[in-house]
Amino acid sequence: MKFTLNNTTGQLSEANKDTSLLDNALDKVNEFSDVVISKEIEFIIKPLLDGIIWTAVNAWQWFVQNLPDIMGYSAFLTAICIIICSALGRGGIIKPLALYAFSLIISVCILGS
Repeated sequence: MKFTLNNTTGQLSEANKDTSLLDNALDKVNEFSDVVISKEIEFIIKPLLDGIIWTAVNAWQWFVQNLPDIMGYSAFLTAICIIICSALGRGGIIKPLALYAFSLIISVCILGS
C-alpha cells in the first residue's frame, strides 16, 4: 500500500491506483535488485561464512589438542634461553620464566574450561 503526503494539510492519504510508467519501472528495478541480493547472499556470502566458521572451529580444536605439546616445547625453549643468556653473561632468567609462567597460566585456563 502506498501513501502520499498532502502538502497543504500535512496528512497522509492513500495513493491513487493510477501509477505512472516511471513508478512501475522503478518498482520492477527494486524487485530485481531484491532478487539479485537474495541470490548473492545465498550463493556467495553464506558458503563463504560457513567456510570461515568451519576453518576457525577446526583451527581451535587443533590448537586445544596440541596445547600440551606446545607448552612442553616452550618449556624446553625457556630452559634453552636461560642457559644461553647465562652463558653470555647477561643472566636474564626472570623474563623467560615470566613469559613461560604467563603462557602456562593461559593454557591451564584454556584446557580447564
